Amino acid sequence: MRPGPRIPVVLCVALLALAPVTCPPPEAHGLALTRVVQVPRLEAEKAITDWLARSGHEVVRTERGQSVELVATRKGTARRIVLVHHSPLATEVAAPEGGPWAQDLWSFLDAYEETVGGTREYQANTIPEEVRRRSASTVCILAKVRGGPIQLSGFVVDDGGLVLCTAHLLRNPEEITITTASGGRARGVLVKVDYERDLALIDCPGKPGPAVELGGRRGAVLEGEQVYSVGCPGLNGLTINAGTVSGPPRLVNGRVFVQVRMPVSPGSSGSPVFDAAGALVGVVQGRVKPERRMGLVIPMDTVIEFVKER
Repeated sequence: MRPGPRIPVVLCVALLALAPVTCPPPEAHGLALTRVVQVPRLEAEKAITDWLARSGHEVVRTERGQSVELVATRKGTARRIVLVHHSPLATEVAAPEGGPWAQDLWSFLDAYEETVGGTREYQANTIPEEVRRRSASTVCILAKVRGGPIQLSGFVVDDGGLVLCTAHLLRNPEEITITTASGGRARGVLVKVDYERDLALIDCPGKPGPAVELGGRRGAVLEGEQVYSVGCPGLNGLTINAGTVSGPPRLVNGRVFVQVRMPVSPGSSGSPVFDAAGALVGVVQGRVKPERRMGLVIPMDTVIEFVKER
């Protein structure tokens, strides 16, 4: 067989230069363009926007149907982030440009999820001073009921020593012990209970702590707002947990609740919830099972209505 014509090396190089080149997608380098984070969409948007602003970006927000696009610009370079509702507790986040920019975003979201999920303890200096002052009004409640001992949280609501807490665990208590923020102990007497609204009042002799003002001027909490609970989960002493209002008011068994994203553990029920200025905005009712990081808060309208009826 006669050999075919030889193609000059220069021509081979030219032909290779004209051939299409397929580049591996960013995912091939470990830089995913899209991921789902366990944070509600509005909360994710606020957290990302604040992070971008802190790093010197100008952010423009655009709603596109069921998604929100954030265009972040710094030093003439614009980058996009797209957020889509994935579930009540999760958001799909896309960083179309990929690359190191996306890696920085994912690192930030990893740290944020860890913090709001309660797996990292909040440092004292991240809690507003006005909230820390309210801890003096919070009490730990231990009661003996037919099924055994129970533990919950509560707080002082008047100068006469009345303590407000939730009612669902207080079924015919035989004995109630109140432990104050200063460590003092006293017997309490259940004087009013409403299982439908899940609220109760306990009379505690002496002065268990300063009373929390119920009739403040602020309105209802807003979706995405930072809030703080002060309670006694697991008999570990007073604990302050930070969180956010993660959705619109929810109707549960005919009652309105505020949905919050914050750690809610056994014993948290009855904890007062404050805004960043230290104003009372509600009472922890419990958690949204099986989510440990999602709770329901009894709103102020219900709290005030219950207390004023006495």
